[in-house]
Amino acid sequence: MPKRRIIATILRHVITQKSHNMFRRGGILSLETSLSVCSFGVVCAFVTNEYMEDGTKKLPSRLRTSIGDTKLYLSNTQAVSMCLV
Repeated sequence: MPKRRIIATILRHVITQKSHNMFRRGGILSLETSLSVCSFGVVCAFVTNEYMEDGTKKLPSRLRTSIGDTKLYLSNTQAVSMCLV
């Protein structure tokens, strides 16, 4: 009888350790996942900042080009509408 009790106690202890390790692994996995997502977000923020800086520097020349294209479009559209009337 004491042997069965000892075996039962050992089994309970092993099962408790396994479930404890499972929870520990799950906690570590969720921590690693959270850190990976945060690191990815930081990298994306730096890359976006670089592109934003380039875009801001090139904005005046691109705006002039855009205004010129709009004037060209409007002048060509008026010429076509006069021909159709």
